[in-house]
Amino acid sequence: MVDIDKIVKESIRNFLKEYRKDTFNKANLVSINEINAKTLISRHSYSGYIVISPCRGGDDFKDKINPNQSSAEQIAAINNKRINEMINIIKKSGYSYTPVYGGFVENLGSDNEANVYERSFVIYNHDKNGKVGDFKNLYNLGISLAKKFNQDSFLCQAPNDNPKYITQNGNVDMEFDNNKLSFNDVSQEYFTDLHKNTDKYKDTSNRTPTRFSYTECYINPSPQCLSESHVRHMNNEVTLPYKK
Repeated sequence: MVDIDKIVKESIRNFLKEYRKDTFNKANLVSINEINAKTLISRHSYSGYIVISPCRGGDDFKDKINPNQSSAEQIAAINNKRINEMINIIKKSGYSYTPVYGGFVENLGSDNEANVYERSFVIYNHDKNGKVGDFKNLYNLGISLAKKFNQDSFLCQAPNDNPKYITQNGNVDMEFDNNKLSFNDVSQEYFTDLHKNTDKYKDTSNRTPTRFSYTECYINPSPQCLSESHVRHMNNEVTLPYKK
């Protein structure tokens, strides 16, 4: 029997290096089901939030892929640039955010078994100092990001409303039936849906089924020093508190 927990624990890592080249933080990602991470996201979600990914699969980048090189590495490089671009847009907008990663084991139990992390951002309806804005503006940012990064939809949680998938045209694609649901509650469905629609390596004309098993959602680890904590805060990232 395949031990999924062992597979995940042996390979889990953070992604800070992708957008903070000078970081020395090598701590593991943190499950959002851990009480401190769950509390952090809940505390910052009181005024509403959206969740959106900048990443897409190989079919979106056909004209940019060199067939003589690894398509997986090229797609990863393209998506890393898109991650940095989205971070810059969020920072300029003034909103605070937390990077989140939906964890999967692809092709579980096969020779090409691999760990995959679908990357997104929880964008909160407040700035880094806690000042709450008009939720309509955050909603419109979600529409703008969905169009720019060619996302079918994004997850939208307006205050005192049910969480919804909103398309880039502003239509409701799907609605959950409980406005008390937190991101922790809907993260599995969100990331599973994102994963199904993000084909990383296969051409649509020659696609083969992928077996995948959702593990859980993660966020970046705590800052490892006060200076890292300060820099990440100044860049609008909501992080777990620094601990000596």
